Amino acid sequence: MLAYTVLGGKALLAVQSVGDSHVSIYDATDPANPIWLASGNNTSGTLTANGNGTGELAWGDVTVNGDGSVTETLYAMSSNQGIQAFTVTVPEPGAATLALLGAAACLVRRKLRR
Repeated sequence: MLAYTVLGGKALLAVQSVGDSHVSIYDATDPANPIWLASGNNTSGTLTANGNGTGELAWGDVTVNGDGSVTETLYAMSSNQGIQAFTVTVPEPGAATLALLGAAACLVRRKLRR
């Protein structure tokens, strides 16, 4: 499952694994050479198999924060494994690019619904 957005001027691609529902975020500025930024997983316990490999990723509301950073919610659903929600934050435009590529777009646990 894939979902694309442009957040704070950065092209971001979210990818969800059908095996364990983990979500990875990539800088997709160059689609031929995506750069891994962060991964997250809000599931716990033993997961029911997603044998048909179905689900959905969707980007939600965008918020511009007081410090100039930009935040967007990412929703991830994997059949038989539940729904996850993550907050993805890109720092304000003047921040060092290395900070964004290293950790600033980290996924932060919001909630898990089963």
